[in-house]
Amino acid sequence: MEAVTVLAPKEENRGFFFSLFLVPKKDKGMRPVINLNINEFVVPRHFNMERVHTLRDLRINHQTSSERCVLHNPYSQFE
Repeated sequence: MEAVTVLAPKEENRGFFFSLFLVPKKDKGMRPVINLNINEFVVPRHFNMERVHTLRDLRINHQTSSERCVLHNPYSQFE
């Protein structure tokens, strides 16, 4: 049996194919490795990291933020 098999054109778009191979470990054993190659199927989502200058421009109303901080739940019987 060969490690690489050529797919017929009609089978190329039927499902997801991956390669599985073994890599030697330090303790003389073998470790299975799965090569998924899913980058072409994953849609990247852009993420903007906030920076210090963005936080400096942020205005916080401390009175409003402290009113929303619940220190004691009045509906809790045993607190």
